[in-house]
Amino acid sequence: METDNMYAKFNSRGRIEATTQQPTDGFVAIEPGLLANGILESDGTIREATEEEMAADLLAFSTEADSLMNRNIRNKLLSESDWVVTKALEAGETVAADWTAYRDGLRDLPDHAEWPFLEAGDWPTSP
Repeated sequence: METDNMYAKFNSRGRIEATTQQPTDGFVAIEPGLLANGILESDGTIREATEEEMAADLLAFSTEADSLMNRNIRNKLLSESDWVVTKALEAGETVAADWTAYRDGLRDLPDHAEWPFLEAGDWPTSP
């Protein structure tokens, strides 16, 4: 049975997080045509999102996604270089300065002016 009814669930920021064609607890009825344009909910009012709001949401999503991806890459690179620290400590030596600088650079990446939108040249180079 086909239906034109649409229901949406909104998060605490008023952004849509799920839709269904069936009445469901926590979902409110919406006009199906609004979905193509992005919709927001505020104080029980459902409206079309502005271009600026959609751009801000896209930037927030991109920032969060890139941040997570770059943290994972950074953590992997730190993990891959742990052997240098372990080897030096086991030998009773200090970690070579170039390795210390590299690992410090990795740890400092979240403070980089372009974080999280890093380019290849923004990453420290492995010794």
